[in-house]
Amino acid sequence: MLMERLTPRGNYVRTHAQITSGARSVLMNWLVKAAADFQLNGETLSLAVSNVDRFLSTVIIRRSKLQLLGIASLLIAAKFEEVLPPEVPDLVAIAAGAYSKKELVRMERQMLKHLYFDVAVPTTYYFLQRFAEVSRAADVAVYLGQYLCELTFTEDDPYLQYLPSVVAGAALCLANYTLDLHPWVINISFSSHDYELSFGRVLCYLPI
Repeated sequence: MLMERLTPRGNYVRTHAQITSGARSVLMNWLVKAAADFQLNGETLSLAVSNVDRFLSTVIIRRSKLQLLGIASLLIAAKFEEVLPPEVPDLVAIAAGAYSKKELVRMERQMLKHLYFDVAVPTTYYFLQRFAEVSRAADVAVYLGQYLCELTFTEDDPYLQYLPSVVAGAALCLANYTLDLHPWVINISFSSHDYELSFGRVLCYLPI
């Protein structure tokens, strides 16, 4: 299945000697802040998170290079999603000079090589927007769903165990329920291949 091939391994952190769940969480929180500072859209952030996790699913790196990986991931995602992506010097600057422009460009190339240039991948934000469209969800529900999806970015366990479509569907479902709107519609169930069991599990994890 294409979507499964283009998603990270749920337990990849266990294969790393220096990258822990805590280190990943710190990086993802930093990416969220960096995306906000550059006023990047939600899909850019979601794609950057996906890039990091897919890369680390197959490549072992030192912890000292983790932030560099995050910057390169954000650069790749922004080039794909944004009309005016941040420039390399700007991205180097937000790391307080920890890396050079040459190092960032080298990491960008390494990422693209190991990701086989598959940067147009389905993310949680993509599926959230799709489900919102087919269900005609209220804007306020979409905004809350986006926030819930963003909260999942910082936790590899349990969310990386589930496909982006499952996490997005559960986030929108919980958003509707929280706002006293219709929590589910047949169109979403059809679009997400009836992953009701997985939805239920993710719903139990999502914070509200």
